[in-house]
Order: sequence, then structure tokens, then C-alpha cells
Amino acid sequence: MKFTDLPQEWESEILSRVPATSLYQLRSTCRRWYVLFKDKSFIEENMGKAATQVILKKYYIVYSVSINLQGIDNSFDPSIEFTGKLDSEHVMISTIFHCNGLLLCTTKDNRLFVWNPCTGQTRWIQPNLNRYENDYVLGYESNNKSGDSYKILRTSYYYNDLKAVVVEFAIYELKSDSWRVLDDVSDQNWTIGSHAVSLKGNTYWLAWDDYKFLVRFDFKRERFKRLSLPIQCNDFNVKFSLSVVREEKLSVLLQ
Repeated sequence: MKFTDLPQEWESEILSRVPATSLYQLRSTCRRWYVLFKDKSFIEENMGKAATQVILKKYYIVYSVSINLQGIDNSFDPSIEFTGKLDSEHVMISTIFHCNGLLLCTTKDNRLFVWNPCTGQTRWIQPNLNRYENDYVLGYESNNKSGDSYKILRTSYYYNDLKAVVVEFAIYELKSDSWRVLDDVSDQNWTIGSHAVSLKGNTYWLAWDDYKFLVRFDFKRERFKRLSLPIQCNDFNVKFSLSVVREEKLSVLLQ
């Protein structure tokens, strides 16, 4: 029996167990596979069956590491494999932000790019603005017809002519390869108190003014929104940590 003679559901099931790096090499085999590999439900199934991927940053070098902890009869035989690495001779990574399997990276010399550690693809982006300080996060808005549309939110801090600190927000769209400044998206009467995390396309931070709360940036509406925490707290000696659990829920740790 030829592979093409298999029922379509069998073919999809077999291919869903192939590592993403190999799928990337097979994408030009035929048009049917090319369309299948871009299908969102197939991608989610493939990711669900894959070994756990961990990003390891050592100094300015970044590695993609595959960890498999599955065993037989409760007897574990773990394996660790380095599956990707950025060229340390040309790229020195300062910061990393994760969103939906993609990594938004800034370099020591203030360059910006998006890296897919599964395929090894990178896309360099022109920051387009030289401000006092810039922070970047990656997100997307979902569209059932055209797929996910990825965007970068840039927060820039600089001094105006009156020597006052000004905060400016801008959006970069990967599809159009262009920056645009956002107007009236936030009064910025709060202070960010945590690293940003991404969940289902949007970005979240812990923040405070009189009380501690969550801030969400919606990449579809391109607006910030304040969200209450389960526990109201105005004690600034209390520490909170923010993380994402299984790409499904936010987790807030109270210390």
C-alpha cells in the first residue's frame, strides 16, 4: 500500500506524530500536505503529541531543548535533546518573549526579530524608533478565515522638551511589515509590577496604583483593560508573580 492510498484520517494521524522540524522539511512534498501543515487543528494536535519544548538562555545564547519524560510502568527514562540554537557569533540575545510557540527576541545591539524554534526560521524587524527605552511584546488576533494575525506592541519611554517622561505605544503588523503609533490607548496611571505573559493572543501584566490588579492588552481591539485580582491588596510589601498554566489559564502566586 502506498502512503497516498491511506484514508485521509490515517494520513493525518501519522503525520501529527512527526516532529515539527521534519514537517517543515516535508511541506513542499505535495499541495495536500502543505495545506494540512497550516491547518490550526492539525498544528494543535501535533503540538499536543510532541515532547515538551524548553527554551534555555545562557548568557546571550539561546537554545531550544526537547524534554521527554514518558516512561513505561512508572519507570522513567528521560531524554533531553538540543533541537535548535541561534548563531551565537552573530546574535546576542538580551530578552525573550514567548507567544504561541514563537519567540520575540531583542539583541544586545538593540535589534529585534521573531524566531520559530521548531523550524529555525527567523524574521528580522526594523524597530523604526530610537527612544530612551523600548519594551516589546508579541500577540495576535484570531481570524477563522485568514488565520492568526501577529502583531508587536512597543512601549517607548523618552524625555520631551520639558524633560518630562513620555510613554508612547506603537503596533507593528507582520503582514503589512509596518509600524503605526497608537493614540489614546491608556492614561498610564498605573505602574507595571511584573514581566508580561501571553495567553490566547493577548498580553497580561501585574500592575498597581492604589491597589494591585491585572492589565490586559487586547491585540484585536488594540486597547488596554484593567482586570481585578481575586484578592484585593494594597500592601506593597506583598509580592505577586504571574504565569500561564498549559496555555489555558493565568496563575497568580501570592508571596
